[in-house]
Amino acid sequence: MNKKIRYFLSLCLTAVMLLAAAFAAVSPGLFARVRAARTGDIAVTHTCAAGPKTVDEAASVKATCLRDGVTVYVIKCTVCGKELDRETVTEPKIAAHEPGDKTVENVVAPTCKDEGSYDEVIRCKLCNTVISSTPVAVPKTTAHERGEAVRENVKPATCQQGGSYDEVVRCKICGQELQRTPKTLDKLSYHVSNYSVDGYANGKYRTCLDGEERCVYCNALISAPLEHTWGEGVITRPVTRTTMGEIVYHCTVEGCDATKTVVVPVSKFLLGDVDADGRITAEDARLVLRYAVGFGTVDGVISARQTDDSFKAADYNESGAVDSADARLILRASVGLTE
Repeated sequence: MNKKIRYFLSLCLTAVMLLAAAFAAVSPGLFARVRAARTGDIAVTHTCAAGPKTVDEAASVKATCLRDGVTVYVIKCTVCGKELDRETVTEPKIAAHEPGDKTVENVVAPTCKDEGSYDEVIRCKLCNTVISSTPVAVPKTTAHERGEAVRENVKPATCQQGGSYDEVVRCKICGQELQRTPKTLDKLSYHVSNYSVDGYANGKYRTCLDGEERCVYCNALISAPLEHTWGEGVITRPVTRTTMGEIVYHCTVEGCDATKTVVVPVSKFLLGDVDADGRITAEDARLVLRYAVGFGTVDGVISARQTDDSFKAADYNESGAVDSADARLILRASVGLTE
């Protein structure tokens, strides 16, 4: 190699070394990395340069109307990207809400009588607070709601002529008449009593005090006055073998003073012949004695009614009672003895 070439190469090498020295003075880290890259050295040594403060979006939480937020700031090396510092800042809750979709609330349906209404409401998506509420009026409807048909202008049918009425349908909401249809009633084929079912009217049942039952329309007679309701008779004059008896009956209906008197004819019975065999015997005395000691109408021979012939035949002394004295007298009569 001639001297010129060696001289030229020496100048180039000197220039490169001067440039490398100047660059190393400005950025020693880069120079070290370049040198390490040239030599294959794994350990890279440099001085980190702090970059600007930035927000870590992944670690930060946005503040809302419900909760506080968190903002995380980081500083990284501009050379190698290593995180050099981290700062967490709490952000207070915000007053602003996040509007949701518009909804309809407080619905009042319109009718034929009144307007309807509803509220257009916007609420916060997060806390459901009402952000705005706008009332909206709804015009009255023209449709009516039909009610049940009722009868008006009723003219009852009678036993003399037919009747009539109007079948009317009105709106259940506003009462407006929607339909009116005339109807007829056939003439009644029967009389209508001034007493209702089972003879009950004016708060009481029909009695002997109420007179005849007649038709309320034509006054036709339906039934005659009711008979009196007689109670137990009271003997005012006992019957004997020589005189007629008398029994008085009173009507039991409240307010009725009606009475009737029944005359009891003279009895054809044989005094002392209790068993009615046509003769007075000791058997008649036995029957009377049984009655007197409490066996009552034993064998159905002696009646408890003073007006019956069996009772009058047993009352031998005509005292109005059947007792042992009558039995003694009948026994004496059966053997021919008298007082």
